[in-house]
Parts: sequence; structure tokens; C-alpha cells
Amino acid sequence: MRVTRRIALAALGCWLLALLAAGAVLNHLGYRAYVVHTGSMAPTYKPGDLVIDRPARGTPKPGQVITFRHSADTPDVVTHRVFAITANGLIRTKGDANLKPDAWQIAPHMIQGSVIKGIPRAGFMLVFLKQPTGIGALGTSVLSLAFLWSLFFGPPEATSQRSSAVPRRAGRHSVRQPTAGAA
Repeated sequence: MRVTRRIALAALGCWLLALLAAGAVLNHLGYRAYVVHTGSMAPTYKPGDLVIDRPARGTPKPGQVITFRHSADTPDVVTHRVFAITANGLIRTKGDANLKPDAWQIAPHMIQGSVIKGIPRAGFMLVFLKQPTGIGALGTSVLSLAFLWSLFFGPPEATSQRSSAVPRRAGRHSVRQPTAGAA
């Protein structure tokens, strides 16, 4: 039982390290995750969804979903669909739920990436974990689960003590014979 637990913990640790390493490599290659905050892209992406972007490559095509900065003086990004490319090379965008195209026109260098995947409701978890209380809640949950596991399944030492309390059958060398002349 002890060996199985150690193997399971080692496998879990390796899985977490591999996940972190893959995330670091993808981040280094320019892939980014963004949380959808508004309903402008519904029903494709709803508030709380997570969108994964790959780095922007070339000029986007109409119908492609991109993430971009609509102004040079704001760090905020918007994820909308390319509506049209103007004659002077500027890009018009529109949210799927919006009736009209966006008021702005963006230059190609303002594109942050193009969406390759949307994960429903995963953005809520990302926003939660970015807060100090979210990290504390996650830590408390993990410790609580570890406590409950040990409470119901017991630590490996308690199991081995119970089995050692059962008397063992004496072997042929373990029984002492009384010696002659001893009183």
C-alpha cells in the first residue's frame, strides 16, 4: 500500500510538472489565454469562457476570430470576428452578438493573436486563481482532502502497526529450551 501511494504521488507530481513545463513552453512560443468578459461574442464565446490564442500570422481573413488592442493607449484586448478588410489594409471587426460592426478600424500590428480554441467556463477558474483568496482556497482544499484521506484511509504506519500486533508463530530457532541446572 505504501509503495502504491508513493507511485501515485510521484505520477501526480510528474503530471503537474509536465503541465507547467508545457504551459511555459507554449507561453514562450507566443500562445496566450484570455478570459471573455462580455457577451459580444455569444453564442460562440460566452462570458467566463477561456480562449486560447496562437501568435498572429499574416493578414487575417474575414470570419477569423482574433484578439486585438483597439487603441494604442489601452492594455485591454478584445476578441471579435474579422468582419472586413478595408482598401487601405485596416481591419473591421464585429462581435457575433452585435448587430453592427465595431466603430474602430485596427491596423494589423494591433492584433495579439488568433483564437484556436475556446474552453467553456474555464475563465472563471483562471480569474479565481489569479486572486490571493483563490490561491488560499485552493491550498485549503488540497490540505482538507489530504486530511480526509488520512482520516478515512489512515496513514501507512498505522496499517503496519495493526498487522504487527498480531502474534507471530514461533519459528524453530526462536523458542528457548530450559537449560539443565537452572532453577
